[in-house]
Amino acid sequence: MALVAISSAFTATELRANFDDATALLLTNARAGAKDRHIFFRTAALVSGSDVSLRSTAWTQQDDQEVRMMSIGVTAGSVFTIGATLTVDNGDTLFLVDQTISISHATVNGTNNSRPTSLDLRTTTGTRIRLVKGVRYRLALTNTSGSNTTVCQVTLQMRSVRRRA
Repeated sequence: MALVAISSAFTATELRANFDDATALLLTNARAGAKDRHIFFRTAALVSGSDVSLRSTAWTQQDDQEVRMMSIGVTAGSVFTIGATLTVDNGDTLFLVDQTISISHATVNGTNNSRPTSLDLRTTTGTRIRLVKGVRYRLALTNTSGSNTTVCQVTLQMRSVRRRA
């Protein structure tokens, strides 16, 4: 059964079948070597004084993965400076090899996307940042402009690390 877009009422059987197909697709991709993973965080309005829980997402790594790229997308009605930072949730920098993993984007009116080359780690040389299994990480957005944006999204791309026997 192929994945079906939901356009009307659906049954539990259809949901289970779609779930099973999606799980099988993930397993097939993992066996084929397609192991990139993305963490997305999107907020409808970002204010500089917002509580961290309203402008961030946290997760515990289930396997070792290497950071590949981080980007920001912003839709706003005026000029803003938006930042995104990846940290260890308890503040320990040891698990990020004392690296500051953050990007900043100055936006203008309208929709803007930023994928700075400073945090594009897909090349074969340079610093490698590994997110370690069992460690809780946090991806947070900041707005240093003081007023609301319309929509902000940060994307973190990671890739599974090959293990040696």
